[in-house]
Amino acid sequence: MDNNSVFIIMRNNSFLCRRADSISPVVYKFHDIQNLPNVPFYFHLWDNFMKYKREFGRFFRNELIGNPMMAWLIKNHSYLAIPDDMLESEKRIAIEFLMQCGSRKVDVMQECLLLAPQADKYVAVSRTCRMMVLSYIEAGNIVNRSILENKEYSAKMLKHYIHELLGCQESAFVPVYLNGNDLQDYSELGLIVDPKTILNHYIDIM
Repeated sequence: MDNNSVFIIMRNNSFLCRRADSISPVVYKFHDIQNLPNVPFYFHLWDNFMKYKREFGRFFRNELIGNPMMAWLIKNHSYLAIPDDMLESEKRIAIEFLMQCGSRKVDVMQECLLLAPQADKYVAVSRTCRMMVLSYIEAGNIVNRSILENKEYSAKMLKHYIHELLGCQESAFVPVYLNGNDLQDYSELGLIVDPKTILNHYIDIM
């Protein structure tokens, strides 16, 4: 893997970006994208595409790559961790945006697959602005998935949905990892994984 490779995860109107050879991520925030209920911010990248392309492209070359001339001459490889509820059309928008900003190639991976890539099997509970996604992961693959309305559930109710997801398996022996915002009330069910850790995992498996 090239040390200039860039790993990105999307959170709160921002791209958290980390080069493979750096210690910690840097944040680029899209300040003028308005927060709307049930609408992820990346949906608006086309609203003012040229402006966002120009501003993020400058950040990409100067802050991430650190050498604007080299960034133009040798485009890098970007790895994007995408939300578990991301639609195919939205994925294409995000990939095209990064390609336009300086990436020669963009690979994507759903965040649920990056919560505990060292584990043989686990349940990923991911919360976005639109929904809650429960994914059963086994050997690095999504085996089963449930989509829940984005609302407040009791820990007992969420545990019930996890049990349904696993079917006949004994849910007590399958670890749970939580990903996203406002999941503290469910911490008794499993471990909350922060975005920086997800980026670390992404780098480790490449």
